[in-house]
Amino acid sequence: MFNGYIVLFDLATLLSLIITTNLFYLHRQATTTMYRSGNVRLANTIFKCFCTYLMFYVTISASQNVTSDASASVDPQQPSLLSVREVVELTVPVALRPNDINDYREIVLQPYSNTRIHLSNYSKNAGDQVGYALVQLHAFEYNVTLSYNSSIVDGGHLSGQNVGLLMYGDGDLYAFNLNTHQPVWVSLVLMLYNRSAPVPGGCNLEFPVEISPVLNLTLTPEVIIVDTPAAASKCKASS
Repeated sequence: MFNGYIVLFDLATLLSLIITTNLFYLHRQATTTMYRSGNVRLANTIFKCFCTYLMFYVTISASQNVTSDASASVDPQQPSLLSVREVVELTVPVALRPNDINDYREIVLQPYSNTRIHLSNYSKNAGDQVGYALVQLHAFEYNVTLSYNSSIVDGGHLSGQNVGLLMYGDGDLYAFNLNTHQPVWVSLVLMLYNRSAPVPGGCNLEFPVEISPVLNLTLTPEVIIVDTPAAASKCKASS
């Protein structure tokens, strides 16, 4: 944008130099008669005024356009992360399946957005057979953030490509895409566990995982199963 204004300004300056040079040439070639020299002086004055006006007009126009571009670069309408763009609902079904997937969605998180995830019918359909719900968010290549709050607070969110948070009733979670220019396609999963099921990953919060060079990989048409060493013997008994 600036280059266009600079080129336009240079063209006006070049035009003024050409006209001035021609007028100087005409002035030298003019005869000494008052009639012709008077015409040359008159033409010289007119062209000088025209060139001055043209240069002044180009300068003012360029400054106004530069100012408008600078003000337009700060977009007051840029959405804030506090303004939720979309609401996605996960529902606990009547015929629920304990320790299994009970709802599944594929959504696109728009660039630099905050999407509210609402869990409904937990208190209505869960009953005594459900101990907790696990809401999972799975992305590919790009990180996303899952939070208990509508803003990112320390200790209340997880970031990564595969994240999940526990819920014990109806409520809301918030999915953030902090990539400013990249939409992210994610899988949203609702897992319901019974009261005797251990919290996934809970053992690793208390016992370190053994370092093993061997991982047992099992491929099925639906899932990929990776078997790793248990965190501890106590954890093995509980699970």
